[in-house]
Amino acid sequence: MSSEKAWAYVRLGGYLEEEEGAAWCPLTAIKCFEQALELAADVDDPILLANIHMGLGKALFSDGIGYQDPIRERAIDHLETAQGLLEQLDDPEGAWTARFYRACALAEFLGPRRYSANEGAICELEALRQELDIGSSLILRANLEHVLGNAYIDRAEGNPINNTKLAEICFRRCLRFFQRAKYPTGIAQANLNLAIAYNQFGNFGDNKHYKIATRFAKKAFAIDDAQLPSVGFTELIATLVDATFDVDARNWRALLKQAEHLLGEGIQRAGEGTVNANLLKLVRAGIYWQASQYRNADRYDDIHRDLAELEGAFSPFQTAQWWLERQELCALYHSFMANHGEVLAIADETLSATQAILDSSEDFAERSLYLALISVITDMATKAYLDRDGPFEALTFARRTYGTLLGFSDLEDYSAAPQTAEIYLLNPIIEDFCYILLAHGDNFESLAIEGIGARFWHQAQEGDSLGLFSGVKDFERTGNANLFAEALSAWVETFSGKLIPVLEDLAAAEESELQVFAFGGWCTVPLAALTLPKEPSRQLIDQMALFSGPNLYEPKKSEFQVTLHLKHPDLREAEAEDQMLAQLSDGVKIVSTLPEIQSDLTSGERYNLIHFTAHGHHDFDYMGDAGVICADGQILTARWVFENAKLRGGPLVCLAACQTGLMDYKSMPHEVFGLPTAFLKAGASAVLSTLWPVNDSATRLLLEEFYKNLKQGLLPTQALQEAQIWLRDLPKGKAPEVSNAIRFTQQGQTAPADDIFPFQHPYYWAGFQLHRA
Repeated sequence: MSSEKAWAYVRLGGYLEEEEGAAWCPLTAIKCFEQALELAADVDDPILLANIHMGLGKALFSDGIGYQDPIRERAIDHLETAQGLLEQLDDPEGAWTARFYRACALAEFLGPRRYSANEGAICELEALRQELDIGSSLILRANLEHVLGNAYIDRAEGNPINNTKLAEICFRRCLRFFQRAKYPTGIAQANLNLAIAYNQFGNFGDNKHYKIATRFAKKAFAIDDAQLPSVGFTELIATLVDATFDVDARNWRALLKQAEHLLGEGIQRAGEGTVNANLLKLVRAGIYWQASQYRNADRYDDIHRDLAELEGAFSPFQTAQWWLERQELCALYHSFMANHGEVLAIADETLSATQAILDSSEDFAERSLYLALISVITDMATKAYLDRDGPFEALTFARRTYGTLLGFSDLEDYSAAPQTAEIYLLNPIIEDFCYILLAHGDNFESLAIEGIGARFWHQAQEGDSLGLFSGVKDFERTGNANLFAEALSAWVETFSGKLIPVLEDLAAAEESELQVFAFGGWCTVPLAALTLPKEPSRQLIDQMALFSGPNLYEPKKSEFQVTLHLKHPDLREAEAEDQMLAQLSDGVKIVSTLPEIQSDLTSGERYNLIHFTAHGHHDFDYMGDAGVICADGQILTARWVFENAKLRGGPLVCLAACQTGLMDYKSMPHEVFGLPTAFLKAGASAVLSTLWPVNDSATRLLLEEFYKNLKQGLLPTQALQEAQIWLRDLPKGKAPEVSNAIRFTQQGQTAPADDIFPFQHPYYWAGFQLHRA
């Protein structure tokens, strides 16, 4: 009897799942399969059990709004059970189906398992593709390509451009299968997928792909019989709008009119007040803002209308990204209208919710996105404080902002330590100039610096002017240190000239330390190397020690009882640094592979110093994969450190590799997260990192002096300052021969060297920076 009832629930559950529920039935598909499983507890019927577990796994996978990891976990457990039973029953088609839905569930993860689960989905889907034969269902083959393509789009591992190319191949195969099956909804979805893929190519810098994206999006939109899900329809319209409007075309008025028509039709189709209608209004407000700011179209009343209608539509806790995007647009609008009070109210509301929002973000990419949006809002609020109340109030708010963004306690009442000046380099939200806040002693200043606005940074990033951006690109391409040194010299000269008012004040200041607050493009400026006005022979490092704030570090004598050393044996200076650490520390533990270092960073062991002798890896397309290359070729990524590392005892972390201090300045001003902040979040008391590919010999010499200074009782800031000056002024007779080896590439190239002071060029010493917790 139990068996018969169980089968009845299975059939009803299958019907409800296929029909997406029925108004007359109080049960859901999940409830039906769960009831069937309870009834079949004592039934020895593998066919029944296989159907129950398969049905329950599929129903759980289809359930819910958004990505719900616990539900996905349950779905996978049931699908794996179904697969095992079907394999025992010699049902390869059923087992294949269970594996397919399991892969689909893996591809939907969002939390800490997101990246590994997505890789698992790709591996499984590629294997399943090989097992399909030419006689398999066209719809089945199309669906597999659809899921696999989206998994490639979401992939964190590997090169993002290559992943998008793999996704494009999948989506084209998906389109062919749906066309052969004559399935309108599938054809529309495949065209939508291709539009998204080509829009992604456009985001990588090739604008011609936006036109291709537009073509595919229009094809999807033109299929009248397609029954796209509401979310898919929303994505379709947003993609088409972005693809058409991002093209630098003369007929922008026609494109704007087309975008308005599509958005209006989408809002009507989604239904006023629905989630998708609200999302499309948010997209429309953003398009109006772009048109008003960059096309001289006066659509500010329309922006205000859409934003007002979206009041309360999103929650900072359930729909954080959309809530923050609305907050950002509101702040932009009110800042333009000089409604200072409104901007400050928006920023206060945003900061009040920030900690809860960040706590809810379980992965690196999601947290970075939230921080990006928050930083823009708070920068506009800092400017509002400047315009309305003056530099002291702006400084107070900036302290609070930076403390919140970096995950420290509220810094509203924070004041700098004695003999410490503060500089706040605001992100360039204005076209032609930027604001800089400077505090030293009882002086609080606001300096408007012309020529370093949004336009300057855009041109620098695009390589239109000689500087660090163009230099790094050449360095990546050729490994030629001389080319990079020339670009670096130009970068130092540029900022030494543009920041003369700031440097004049710092040269006259009595403070011995400078606490630097900089995100975005400002992180690429080696402030230590800037030349002081009227004193061309002196640099800022001669005036004061520099470190990245905020400084909540309790001064204490540096101890080196136990050191953890990640050593890449291929580096020229690896053995020398090993010997250096052995003389410095009472005990040194050496690791070389990724599993070894990951184990130590999560073991709870107390280390006074964690030292990396390795090549650095900086992924400009995906900041989460920036990190340190281990001897086994695997990368200890910023993402992994952020999500997993737990450090006890507040160790000093020395990232003696290349570009370990860089944040994602390509996305300026939006990214505020990198490898140093990941280690600080994990529990480091201070992190020494680098801004560019550093020279092997110079690194070892500077670190020897740095550690010696620490052991003699100097604070980390003073120890680094003296080590940098010592290396810069080291005469040839006392310096070893300069190696051409670079902790960036195995191919050493000729490095710049002065005949008298071989390490005088900023290339050798100015790239090292200290972050203090």
